[in-house]
Amino acid sequence: KEIKLHLGELRNPKNRQTRYICAVHELGHAIMSAYLTGNVPSLIVSVSATSGGFCMTYDSDREREIRSRKDIQNDVMIGLAGYEAEILIYGDKDRCLLGSGNDINDTWSALRNSAYKFGYFSPFEFRNYEVQSSDLPGGLCDDEIVEKLRAEFDRLEGETKRILRGNLGLIKKAALQLGESGSMTGNEFLEFVKNTPGNSLTVARLETAKKENSYDFYKEVLEKKKKE
Repeated sequence: KEIKLHLGELRNPKNRQTRYICAVHELGHAIMSAYLTGNVPSLIVSVSATSGGFCMTYDSDREREIRSRKDIQNDVMIGLAGYEAEILIYGDKDRCLLGSGNDINDTWSALRNSAYKFGYFSPFEFRNYEVQSSDLPGGLCDDEIVEKLRAEFDRLEGETKRILRGNLGLIKKAALQLGESGSMTGNEFLEFVKNTPGNSLTVARLETAKKENSYDFYKEVLEKKKKE
């Protein structure tokens, strides 16, 4: 008896019309990650059997490295890019899908933790948020720290919107294809980057961002200083 396997259909249910807005969301993450870090996602999925999509942007070269302010800023912008891409394309926040709250919470937590634990706003005073708030004047709700966090979050959100607007054509073109197929490899994403003119994400930008985002920066600066 012939057995038909439907794994592909299960992982990409064609009856889920939300796969198109999920495609926009995941491409927001993908484009922002590529623009800021130079890394092309290895896989982008607009819908799976049990949940929405995902975008694989893991960079093994950065494993175990100590993080900088720039890394935190990139994380926040990449995290916000999915939700902001939905708004950019569909316009109405009421039609955006639930689930982006996790992204927003994660980005806020990353920024907040960097302020309270790692001196993001140094030399402005910072505190270890794990200490009981009763032991600190003002506790975790220190007005000046919170004000700075909100201002920085708003600044990074604005920069996220600006970069996405500069890649509107790429989002629209690639998202339609991703919504139809359900998944896109890194090479397929790169072809869209190459063949969609008028966007700020280009092959040249990928190369520049890759160099700027590399931790080799620290060694290169020292080598230049040595020659001075």
